[in-house]
Amino acid sequence: MPKRRIIYRPEFDEDAKRLGGIAAVQRVIDPVIESLENDPYSFGLLDVVTGLRYAATKAVGAMQPLIVVFSIDADGDVMMEAVDIRRPR
Repeated sequence: MPKRRIIYRPEFDEDAKRLGGIAAVQRVIDPVIESLENDPYSFGLLDVVTGLRYAATKAVGAMQPLIVVFSIDADGDVMMEAVDIRRPR
């Protein structure tokens, strides 16, 4: 069975560039991507109306912990919406 597609919106790429580059962000979110390919519905729901969900990462090297915001389309593909530094509560 083929894995679901992970589609990066332009806004996500812009966020990643602002945070230090797409490659740096990708290293941090790789474990999240693997989980999203298998079961994106297991992640927390941010907004019931929009269907936005989120995943939190740990720091990797110099990159701070991140929050990844995504949605799941009607085909089950994951739309990567935004990424930002995870702020302490």
